[in-house]
Amino acid sequence: KNGWGVAPELTSTAKGEIYGRVYRQAVLGQPGKCLGAYAFTWGNKQEATATWFGMLLPDGSRLEAVDALGEVWSGKPPANRCPQLTGLKWERDDQVEPGAIVKATLKAADPEMDRLTVQWVLARETEAAGIGGDAEAETESFSTAIVRGDLLGVEIKLPLNPGGYRLFAYVRDGHGGAAVANLPILVKGQVIPAKGRAAKLPLVIYDEGDRDKPPYIPSGWMGNLKSLKLDEKCEGHPHTGKTCIRVEYLAQDGWAGVVWQSPAGDWGDKPGGFNLTGAKQISFWARGEKGGEEVGFEIGIYGAEKKYPDTAHGKLEKVKLTTEWKRFQINLEKLDLSRIKSGFVFSTASSGAPIRFYLDDIVVE
Repeated sequence: KNGWGVAPELTSTAKGEIYGRVYRQAVLGQPGKCLGAYAFTWGNKQEATATWFGMLLPDGSRLEAVDALGEVWSGKPPANRCPQLTGLKWERDDQVEPGAIVKATLKAADPEMDRLTVQWVLARETEAAGIGGDAEAETESFSTAIVRGDLLGVEIKLPLNPGGYRLFAYVRDGHGGAAVANLPILVKGQVIPAKGRAAKLPLVIYDEGDRDKPPYIPSGWMGNLKSLKLDEKCEGHPHTGKTCIRVEYLAQDGWAGVVWQSPAGDWGDKPGGFNLTGAKQISFWARGEKGGEEVGFEIGIYGAEKKYPDTAHGKLEKVKLTTEWKRFQINLEKLDLSRIKSGFVFSTASSGAPIRFYLDDIVVE
């Protein structure tokens, strides 16, 4: 790690050299001892940084590791090689005061002398890395931080908020090849807890619309999990549209519940969530299968004991449902909604018989 505790990342050029060298040593250099190899990861992925493991950029541009493996697999060099990055460094210290203006120098070249372009990006350092490949939220970037930049270097103005940042240089050759390098830098001072991602209100947690990228994921299951079922595409008598959520708790004792989380699977240990400032309430529709089902509803359940807690909490206790759809609201006025990571929660306990109820149109507004 560097002087302030984070790991520097190799350039994509250096990574490509390692991919090729290790393959030649482990596979080609020991005939009959290895069946082959696969790449991690042939794509792009936010893990540790935006580029640590990815062999492609989000726009499909390939990095040096793709060229290296393509050559050892096929025995033929690529028709047009990726650009080469041999240097990216700060002109001075990597620990600076808030708002400091700093410069970095870049050394880039292209094997075919193609015309290169560079994109400079300053982003927040990942505050809580995932474990074993867990999903990580993309970190905030700061487009206004780039004062000026070209293929020789860049001048940036760092944010006033203390903490870690990374400067990324993305170099492209116009033929599908690219190279990337980054440098970490620390803005000194007491770190201000990060707000959630700004949310456009109303923020839909569940409805009939596009479900490809919901803001919160129902990934936080609690209590007697084996007896709990949740179907987000139930077609049985929804409030609106064609589907609703059906919840079943089949045990005759105990309790269970689900938390809609951001990021998925996190219980307050990672940055994330949404800034819901301006919201007045979270509303939802609910009904019971038979009537009389008792359910509790909440928002913002991660307390101060967590590294990244919710900044507000609201709840409706022991709501008794009827067989008809009814609209409920949790009041959010006058609350600090700058980071809400558990966007919706329900919990229910058995009273000696299985429970089935339905939810629809969950919206922060």
